[in-house]
Amino acid sequence: MKHHMLTTVRHYNWLNALYIVSCGATLALPFMSYQLGWLSFVTFVPFLFYLVFLQKGQTKTRKVIKYIWLVGVVFMAITISWMYQLNTIDLIQDPWTRALFVPLTLGLMVLFFSSGFVLFAWLYTKLKVSLDSKSSFLLLPAIWIAGECARSIIFSICALGEGGSIGMHWNFGALGLAASATPLVYFSRFGGLFGLSFVVVLVNIAIFQLWRRKFVRVSQLIIVSIILATLLAYYVYHTPSGTSSEQIGVVHFSSNVAIDYQPALLESLQAVPKSKVNLVVFPEYSHLFDEPRLLNEDRQIAQLLLKNESSRIITTGSIFTAKTETNAIVELDVSGQQMSAQGKTFLIPGGEYIPYLYKGILIASGNYQLIAYHEGEKTVFQSKKPIEPITINGVSYGVLACSGIIAPEYYRELTNRGAEVLVNAASLSTMGIGTQFFDQAKQMARFQAVANARTLVQSARGKLSYIMSQNGTIQVQNKDDSTSYMLGDIQPNSTRTIYTLLGEWTVLASFIGLALFVYLNKKS
Repeated sequence: MKHHMLTTVRHYNWLNALYIVSCGATLALPFMSYQLGWLSFVTFVPFLFYLVFLQKGQTKTRKVIKYIWLVGVVFMAITISWMYQLNTIDLIQDPWTRALFVPLTLGLMVLFFSSGFVLFAWLYTKLKVSLDSKSSFLLLPAIWIAGECARSIIFSICALGEGGSIGMHWNFGALGLAASATPLVYFSRFGGLFGLSFVVVLVNIAIFQLWRRKFVRVSQLIIVSIILATLLAYYVYHTPSGTSSEQIGVVHFSSNVAIDYQPALLESLQAVPKSKVNLVVFPEYSHLFDEPRLLNEDRQIAQLLLKNESSRIITTGSIFTAKTETNAIVELDVSGQQMSAQGKTFLIPGGEYIPYLYKGILIASGNYQLIAYHEGEKTVFQSKKPIEPITINGVSYGVLACSGIIAPEYYRELTNRGAEVLVNAASLSTMGIGTQFFDQAKQMARFQAVANARTLVQSARGKLSYIMSQNGTIQVQNKDDSTSYMLGDIQPNSTRTIYTLLGEWTVLASFIGLALFVYLNKKS
């Protein structure tokens, strides 16, 4: 009898471990490449079977929370595995710290991001959610997006430093981002990112119940309702209001180009139809008109591209004060004169500032030189002024530098302030991150464009530069990673979506719904 029980326990542990790894890996599949986002409709289903497995095994609450957290660890470790291709910092003196820098960074990020699974598991057990009850159709999606929202805020707090921002800015692994590669993204115009995650989980539950042949009519009604709501969101906002389309120029830099991109760009311009435009977007850190020895080439490029004296170039530059240097979005005219400049507000930990947590680790390991180097050469001063749209020839552009593409709230705020077109001046290859990140960034970009119903223009150093329409279709895109110039059409739009106006209202609605559920249960 004792031997039989021991065999059963061992079998359960192996099966449980298999469930944890397979569920985490399956959840991560839609983030491995852009097109795999379609799998988001079914990759939550194995996790639902795992919840049933834990329920049938009468697993203790504490272990349920631990096991679900481990699913989150596997999920996030795969989703952000592009961190392993980060360029290590050679100036780290201590060899052990240098060797551990990337795995330590990945480990800390996985730890912080997986915290959302702990909240999900705690609410799941506290509310006694059962997949054999119709209430699970609302409860599970609500507690899931509560976890997604929480882990985003938790990471922003843990990454705090002189330049950090607290908020729902860090959404790697949000199911709504994976679904942004699918037509379901149009629902984000109503519900935002977390509302999109909500309906992704809801679709998965409906498919799960159809597989089990339970709540069949309810599941069918949910799927049909989501399809109709998505079609409605598409047709309400698919036609831009306001001005007609016009051409814009987009410059792409090769990953390995430094400052001397001018010869390659001038050569690329020979193959482009001679069409001058009112606006050209350059990548971040293009240093246009910054190098005295290259001024002639810069002027030649500007004159070849821009239509007249009222035409503009958008890129990034530096704003110097007595004590600080701020990376800024700058607007240049055809002669290189700076017409406006706005400091960067959203900064990347490690890349543009050192989080307090990492500063403590570096000090403890004796790497003072690295801190001094970063503060002298890499640290960017955070602007406290909100970014405002830039108006050029009657069109209002909401422009952010590089990292803004991962933080939806900033583009939403710009759209609320009147931006008719969204622009991202990026430097994607600076940190040497892997191609998996670029696919996730494209999912993020499609969400930003569609949710706000705005054309999004990205000019980048490395990987992808493109013009994406307000409906998420690519108008033009670079063919390879060589330095090049592209022309494309943009359609300004002044209509604000429900998401643009209300933001992530579904998170608040979910918390209110959960609180109401608890109250009614206690009352009954």
